[in-house]
Amino acid sequence: MNARRTQRMNLFSFQDIIMSVMGILLLITLLLALFLVTPSKANLSNQEAIKELETDLANAMNEEKTLQARAMSLRSTLLQLRDRPDTNRITSELSRIREGIIAKSNSLEEVNQQIADLKASRAEQVVKLGLNYLMQETEQIKEQAKQAEEANTKDQTLIREQEQRVKEAQESLVTLSKEANKLWVIPSSQGTGKEPLLVTVSGEGIELNRFNRPEEKKTFPKSSAVTELKAELAGMKTSKDYILFFIRPSGVTLYRECRSEVDASSFKVGFDAVEEKAELIFTRNLE
Repeated sequence: MNARRTQRMNLFSFQDIIMSVMGILLLITLLLALFLVTPSKANLSNQEAIKELETDLANAMNEEKTLQARAMSLRSTLLQLRDRPDTNRITSELSRIREGIIAKSNSLEEVNQQIADLKASRAEQVVKLGLNYLMQETEQIKEQAKQAEEANTKDQTLIREQEQRVKEAQESLVTLSKEANKLWVIPSSQGTGKEPLLVTVSGEGIELNRFNRPEEKKTFPKSSAVTELKAELAGMKTSKDYILFFIRPSGVTLYRECRSEVDASSFKVGFDAVEEKAELIFTRNLE
């Protein structure tokens, strides 16, 4: 009896099939990935078409804006045309106004003619009544009145000019009267080198001044005049200063008292009489 041979299963063919299928799937996966990463020519052509469409769309939108602007302009033009006045109505109104002007002009001519007729009639009546000379005298009187009015106008102009001159003369007189009471005291250019203390004496007191230094002016009443003058002399020197009195009529008595005080201090003294209301100005500036 022959021994049976044992048949074994061979799996190599199944494994080959499995491996082949897996390889095919892997190749498909790689191809799909390659298509996803690298754009194809079809995709590039589609992108160009999309760009052209976008450009066409932008142009269409711009044209739409232009058309809208034109539409707005046409609408405003239509509104203006709608608001324009009717030319026929204006023409009829102008014709009516022209007719009214012509009618008024005709009526004015009629009135002028009536006035001329009345003047002619009046002249005839004057001649008939013998009033020619009265009319002439009336015209002469009117002419004389006109001439008198013109002469009166000229006289009034002359009167106003004279009044202006009188006013200017009065103002000059007031200025002169103000300046008449001013007395400018000017120091001599050929002096001894000493500076004078200017003492103005009146019934109310004394006033001390220096040439061209109005800020150093001092005024003292009659009751303390001698004492204040003595104090002023105490700060002065006989080698540099001297005393110059200006005596007003009301200050003669006070001057004697002040003079005795100055004589006791051995200062050189000068004096001069001035009017009671004279304004003394101790400066070289005559302006």
